[in-house]
Amino acid sequence: MEILLILLLIVVGIPLLLVFITWWMWRSKQRIIRRLAFVPIALLIGLALEVYWAFYPREEFYRAEWVENTGFILPDDIDFIAKSATYPDFHGDYSVSAMMKVKAADLSNIEKRLQQSNIFEVDTSQQRFGITTDFTDLLRSATEIQPDIVYRSTRAEWFHVGLIRARSIIVFERSSS
Repeated sequence: MEILLILLLIVVGIPLLLVFITWWMWRSKQRIIRRLAFVPIALLIGLALEVYWAFYPREEFYRAEWVENTGFILPDDIDFIAKSATYPDFHGDYSVSAMMKVKAADLSNIEKRLQQSNIFEVDTSQQRFGITTDFTDLLRSATEIQPDIVYRSTRAEWFHVGLIRARSIIVFERSSS
């Protein structure tokens, strides 16, 4: 209980302290102190951006998840059609799903690398995709076509890659819980 109280004081106290310091500096009669008011303003903006990016990750996060789970990088010229990620829970478990449009040549190259990888195998189960609730909605909203082939990771974590060849789309889903 004390830890939650301390955490609440930090989460609420630091931004409030920065706002108070900014207000005090802005009202100062000295010009140099008024100019220094931009330092806490910049800290508040940086803090707000970090909080925003924690809940709505940037494209680099999805690229890093791909590299971490497949072992190879995505092409630079892909377009993310849709993406979704959950914030980690108390145990650090989270889920990530994304749908990407690639060039046909890149799609065949990625499929070849997945086939040659000793980490992946073709998923023949009925589950295939949709362990996370966000992913089912994501897939339904972007396309009604089911993936032609799904590869699953042989590692302990849930990581599936689906390929929709007709539209040159790659979908992937990861869940650590």
